[in-house]
Amino acid sequence: MTEPLSSVSEDCVVLAVLVTPKSSCQKVDGIHEGRLRVRVHAAADKGAANAAVIETLAAALDTSTRHLQLLRGHTSRRKLVRVNSLSAKAARARLGLTLFACVGASPLGGCEPLVREVPVRLELPEESDLLASADNLSLVVSPDGTLAQYEVAGVDFSVGLEVENSNVIRTLAVYLAQGTSLLAWGLSDPFISNSGGDTLAVFLGLPGRLSTLQGLIASPTAELLAAAALGRGAVLLDPDGDTAVFESYTWTFQPASALLDPPDPTLGALSSDIDGGVVRLVWEQDPSAHRFDPGADLWLPLSFDPALDPRPGAALLELPVRDRVYLFGGGGSLDAVAIGLLPDAGGALATATLGDATLDRERPGATAVYVSGTTQSNDRVILFGGSTLGPPLWVWPGNLTAGADARWTDAACVRPDPDRAGLVWCLGGVRDDAPTADLMALDLSDEAALTLTDLPGTLPIPAEDVHAWTEDGAVYAQAEGRLWRLAVSASDLGPSEVSEIMPDALRARGGHFIRLGSGATFLAGGTTLNDDPVERWQVFTPEPLLSPNAP
Repeated sequence: MTEPLSSVSEDCVVLAVLVTPKSSCQKVDGIHEGRLRVRVHAAADKGAANAAVIETLAAALDTSTRHLQLLRGHTSRRKLVRVNSLSAKAARARLGLTLFACVGASPLGGCEPLVREVPVRLELPEESDLLASADNLSLVVSPDGTLAQYEVAGVDFSVGLEVENSNVIRTLAVYLAQGTSLLAWGLSDPFISNSGGDTLAVFLGLPGRLSTLQGLIASPTAELLAAAALGRGAVLLDPDGDTAVFESYTWTFQPASALLDPPDPTLGALSSDIDGGVVRLVWEQDPSAHRFDPGADLWLPLSFDPALDPRPGAALLELPVRDRVYLFGGGGSLDAVAIGLLPDAGGALATATLGDATLDRERPGATAVYVSGTTQSNDRVILFGGSTLGPPLWVWPGNLTAGADARWTDAACVRPDPDRAGLVWCLGGVRDDAPTADLMALDLSDEAALTLTDLPGTLPIPAEDVHAWTEDGAVYAQAEGRLWRLAVSASDLGPSEVSEIMPDALRARGGHFIRLGSGATFLAGGTTLNDDPVERWQVFTPEPLLSPNAP
């Protein structure tokens, strides 16, 4: 619906009204046909209904009738009423109006005839008290570029959206600010207006920080497995096999079919596939595989073709295209095997040995990283660390090694700068049998001279289980109940600055970080500093590339 209120000045608004005379009640009764419906007892006779409309609106707005003036429609049910000495923010609040963005507006304002209302719900974080000072709201619809801005008072508002009824893929961005200072924002999943369906949800998160979803997890567990389900959100699997789907379009959790006789949750992994499903893989002992399809709500047992030998201690690499995974080493093997994630008609996952990959030694606890080059032929895989003594870096293709002998397990490795294809940071984990705060900068730009730069004490404290990701031209690292931001230098190998963003993040160790289609990162599972299961869901919201209310 089109918003029935327009702002003329800071203390003057115009209301579009649709009158129902000779009504059994006298009140403002919501919005109809893009106008405030006003029901009055009086008949449309000699101005009686007009006077009743002014009285009814004045009562609803908690102002004097002398501040209201009928501008147009003296003899019509459709009227325009001017309200003086009242701001748009106050008028919306007193009338309980929803804030609307209208895509496809006509020159006279309002929406074109062929429009559809998209129901929208804002999901506020537990930290909503930090948003109480908000005084303006912006809605941006892409790719249309439509911008609607409103005055608000805190978070006491709702939003709605009307768009042209078409098959154009759109997104809705919502920005909440105090003046020009952005307090929270969120981006919706992609949506199509003519597809119908559920309410579109937008989570308003604190930019560059972790925000907490409201409510406690019903049955928290430290052994929860989670993976992205492309186009849906995430699949959550608990140790008993109970399954749920986090729907990122609606920001709701939906129960799903359980995995019967689930494997030990400490073995293997839950991996995303390119078709929107997830595959529960186990390779350490009695290799097995099951695939869950969120659309069909069904777990299917799978086999391997040819059969997969046990590989305890193998390093898992999930490829960006999500059509297969690699296992490096494990079970005394120094080779690597590829496992397809999309089963054939007989329910088998294809396996194949990577014939030219040969590790320098067994590397249990190593971290595998896919490093994209300037062309696909320049793509590389690295293994960093391992619990056995030896060079920390192994690079394939080429089976190259580099670095002084060390034992380093469970490091978090990330590419800090997409424009520097050969640079990788590995940080945290366990180095020489103790949690470490060190960072190793790997420069792979010259295969003839692989460079490792040791940067001891980069993190403020040692952290044995770091999760790190690249965002906003920086690397964020989360561990031990902290969130740090590592600024990326255009020239230096290491970070130019390390700052603590949050000292009170819930997760200390474990858990899973899932990138959603909106760009936010969803945190599931893990334990607190007290080794208790995390009882809340948290979400990392990146800084927006551009905020419409920025100075």
